[in-house]
Amino acid sequence: MSIHQKWKIMAKINLPTSDNARSQLIQKCLHNESQIEDKGQRLLPADIIERGTAILPLYNSKLNAIGSLLSTRSIEVQEKKAALNRLTTYLRDYWEVLRRRTARLDHPVQVLTYYQLPLDGMTPPISREKDLLNMANRAIEGDTQAVNAGYPPMVNPTAAEVKEVLDVAWKEVNDVPPADRAYDQALESIADLRAQADELIRDMHDYLNFVLRKKDAASRRRIIQTYGFTYTYQKNENADKEIQAN
Repeated sequence: MSIHQKWKIMAKINLPTSDNARSQLIQKCLHNESQIEDKGQRLLPADIIERGTAILPLYNSKLNAIGSLLSTRSIEVQEKKAALNRLTTYLRDYWEVLRRRTARLDHPVQVLTYYQLPLDGMTPPISREKDLLNMANRAIEGDTQAVNAGYPPMVNPTAAEVKEVLDVAWKEVNDVPPADRAYDQALESIADLRAQADELIRDMHDYLNFVLRKKDAASRRRIIQTYGFTYTYQKNENADKEIQAN
């Protein structure tokens, strides 16, 4: 008894699950039909071809928009991260100079509190961007309060220099939400087309199976695979060698 006699060959169709895969499969089906149309061997009906021809450019247009918006969002996120890292560096330098100056000039440790440092001078933990931005803002304002209390203004960096870096950080932080919204809206806009694409792909596969129903299973699968469809076999099933070769 041969392998093919021993095992019943059953294959499960793999329908695309990503937008790029959907687009590529529809394009492959349309391309196949255009190649054989002149020979009078078209397998898919005109209405399915028309649906594919109509949806493909719209689908690809939205895919390109999503890719562009994702790139823009990634840039905004990276710029925000860089701005926050720079602000962190400036704020830590600000505090370090303050600690050294307080010890050098024998100022009371209470001066540290103007700049959001505890009395022991330890750098406070900052785990959230909101905390960093607020703490930097209060440390800048604290310089004015300290000067009013009779202490010298901060230098290297000055409060004005930290403020400049803080302003850039706020701008970059505020640039991310609009990029997020634009990207999310683009994803939502393709949802309806995605459902149409899935329905079209299923119709393409079902129609090919119907037209090729008189062929044996292996030959039918081989032809359908030339249209871009793929199959999966279970562990206890053996794919036909002809299918594996494709």
